[in-house]
Amino acid sequence: MGEFVGWVGPPQIHDGVIEQVDSGPDLVVVSLRADGGRGPVLRVEFDEPGAVDQNRAIGMTLYGLAEVTSETERRRFSFVNWEETDDARLELEARAVRWSTDAG
Repeated sequence: MGEFVGWVGPPQIHDGVIEQVDSGPDLVVVSLRADGGRGPVLRVEFDEPGAVDQNRAIGMTLYGLAEVTSETERRRFSFVNWEETDDARLELEARAVRWSTDAG
């Protein structure tokens, strides 16, 4: 993994729980529930994804979403697992990222 660039996204990502990861050739959508899995759904969308590396990402409680340096033309993102000793992970490369919160 590259060097830390900064935290990305709204504060609801902290303590969020990943519920779903939908991967397609043009878009990766990560749906998570804020507030330890009790809050509203937050959708994080990644345009023109490249490499996606995940291991048991569903159910992972997040510390945050970090951007790290990339050796490609795409940006590199890492969903940081709250549990440091847990091997669950989700990392990916994409051209851009955006997010939206659903009402419930």
